[in-house]
Amino acid sequence: MAGRPGSIEVDAGVLWLGGIDFGSATAGIAANGIPPADYPLFRTASELRAGPASEGRLGVRITRTIGVEGSFQYARLPLETRISGDVENAPSLTASNDLTRYIVEVSGVFHLTRYRIGTSGSPFLLGGAGYVRELDERQALAETGQIYHAGGGLKYLFSERAHGLIKGLGLRADARIYFRQGGFELEEGEPLRRFVAGGASLLVAF
Repeated sequence: MAGRPGSIEVDAGVLWLGGIDFGSATAGIAANGIPPADYPLFRTASELRAGPASEGRLGVRITRTIGVEGSFQYARLPLETRISGDVENAPSLTASNDLTRYIVEVSGVFHLTRYRIGTSGSPFLLGGAGYVRELDERQALAETGQIYHAGGGLKYLFSERAHGLIKGLGLRADARIYFRQGGFELEEGEPLRRFVAGGASLLVAF
């Protein structure tokens, strides 16, 4: 049966990834004076826009409540920088560069077996960490980093069998909060960046 210790779950689906606000900055030059001060030239505001991603997962049930899963995620998201406030009154403009992101991560899953929804719905909690690699539009620049996540969701089996290779078919939906350190940054210090994600996938249990 699906969900027994040692069973394997494979799922593939789509995610919607929230954006990351990189904040704003002022570009300037040092002006003469005592004490010296910066002379502002223009302002920039940068943001990695929200967008879709594809994801595949492979999980193993260690017990009926505890599982481990690995996943691979791919996304192509626009990185936009708005330039405004030019000292020579040039019109504002927005520069865009598509950022390709790959994520490989491992999660621990805790199935809330006491709180089933109906006869086939199984809520769960998950958390884990992984590796992120990001490339610019021309794939000339690449940055790597770490990523951490926590969240929860629901697995719903609409077909379950006691015999045969496939033990169950169903749907999975979950929501997560991510913390990314590293990857492309527009300032020094590599701060911990936060974004949210939610998605759905088709689940096959073996």
